[in-house]
Amino acid sequence: MKKFLLFSLLTAIAFLFSVKSYAQIPQGIYKIIGVWETVSEGMTNYERWYINPDSSLSGFDFVIGSKGDTAVFEKLEILKKGENVYYVATVEGQNGGKAIYFQMIEWTRNVFVFENKEHDFPQRIMYYIKNDNQFNAVIEGPDKDKIKSIEFIFFRK
Repeated sequence: MKKFLLFSLLTAIAFLFSVKSYAQIPQGIYKIIGVWETVSEGMTNYERWYINPDSSLSGFDFVIGSKGDTAVFEKLEILKKGENVYYVATVEGQNGGKAIYFQMIEWTRNVFVFENKEHDFPQRIMYYIKNDNQFNAVIEGPDKDKIKSIEFIFFRK
């Protein structure tokens, strides 16, 4: 009987350690690590993502000018905070320079949806991982009486 109880206890402990918390960053999002390029409205934009020692992701959105100078538009992060995962954007000259948090509300192996209904635009950011060399980012939010949606198609650089 003691052996059975000990076995049951050890099995329960092993099970608890094997279950991942909601606050884990989904593994599929790590496919965006690297440098990506998109062309939109005649301008070439880039996103660069890298992994931090704490397993969060950091990145930035930038353009390279005709003289080779770089202009950074946004500082980006995907991180765990408390019981949730967030996409965090800090845009210079907007929101008083403060970070805007978008909570991950759903995900699958290759689709990641972040939302902040309190933000003006966008309120939703979606990443669709197409393959190892392409992802689509879609931003959505209210625009007058309709929902405005903008898609960016990124290719690995």
